[in-house]
This record gives sequence, structure tokens and C-alpha cells, in this order.
Amino acid sequence: MNPDYSKYTILELEDILINIDKRAYSKRYQQAKSEYNKKLSDPVQVELEKQTESIQSKNNKIYAQFAISLGIMVFFTARIIDALYSGVNLNNAFHLSIVVPQLRLAEAFYVNFLGCKKGRDTGKWIDIIFFGHQLTLHQETEKIKAQSIDHFGVILVKTEWLSLAKKIEVVNYPFILSPNEKINDDNSESGKFIIKDPASNIIEFKFYQKSSVDLLS
Repeated sequence: MNPDYSKYTILELEDILINIDKRAYSKRYQQAKSEYNKKLSDPVQVELEKQTESIQSKNNKIYAQFAISLGIMVFFTARIIDALYSGVNLNNAFHLSIVVPQLRLAEAFYVNFLGCKKGRDTGKWIDIIFFGHQLTLHQETEKIKAQSIDHFGVILVKTEWLSLAKKIEVVNYPFILSPNEKINDDNSESGKFIIKDPASNIIEFKFYQKSSVDLLS
């Protein structure tokens, strides 16, 4: 069955004339060429196809821009939802990555003992939501060895600081520096204690609180 070339556009006919096997389909080639010349000689047909191409081009640009915008929106929405769901503080949260000799032991310490939430877990590394921040623990390998860091920590509100300190004391987990509180020169309060995780990384927990006079002013 021969195609009806009268229904083809000028561009479609050009494509056929370029790619058709002239020897094998000489009759079709002549039909397509005849229809092509006929359409080109019709100024109304040429103008109509130009307008159609212009509209299609504009639509394609609009669709492309929409697809890009939608992709960006979906990407950032997913990141925000993931962060909110996992407990990461989106307001300038810090990220810290450390290598540990025993990943599951470290996970038990941060999740089961300190009460942090666990995020992504690949089996080789896990994300810990460390009091609203992102702590990534990597399993030690032959190429990358665990090395304890001097210290890192977090500043809590006083009530949370006291609750955590009490929890550690109850189970007799060793302190490097026992909980201590003091009144500063400006009458504000502060406190800190220091412990180690199972990988010997030093963690410092602090609180700062304005004096009752400052809070009332």
C-alpha cells in the first residue's frame, strides 16, 4: 500500500526525499518529489507550515522550561521533606563525617544510647541526626582507617542538657569531664560535660542560659 504523500508536511517530505532508497522505491520517490514541489509552489501552504512550526517550537520551549522547573521543584521538595522527616535542622545545619572501626557499635551509641534518629543507611555508612544536625558515620576499610577526632559537640537548652547528663550518669557511662555548671561574670549560666563515643571521638555537650534578669528585660 502506497503512502498518501498529500498528508505529509514539507519537512516530512524533505526527510523522505533525503533518506528514501531511490532505486528500490523509485515510484514512491517520484510521488514524494511531485508532492513536495507542489506544496512548495503553494505560498499559502508554505506560510501555514511556517506558522505551525513556530507554534510547535514555542510549545516545545514551554514544555522544556516546565519540565526543568518541575524537576527542580521536585528535587528540592524531596530534599526538604527528607530533611524534615529525618529531623535535620534546615537552618544552617552542620555536616560532619567520621570513620569508625565498628559501624553498628557506633550506631547503637548514637541512636540507642544518646537517642538520636537514624537517617539513610547503606550498610557501609549511616546518617545520624545529631540534635538537628547531620553526622555521617563511615565503616573503616583497608584504604580508609578510623582516626578519632579531637572533639566536636552541640549546644543544648539547659533542660535537655540536664536530662542527657542524668541519663549518662544513671547507666554509669564514663565522663571525660563530669557535668558542671557555673555563673558567668554577666550573671548568665553555662554548663558542659564531655564523653567519648565507642570510636574514641570526644563529644562536648554545652548549654548557655541568660540570667533571669536579662530574660525579663
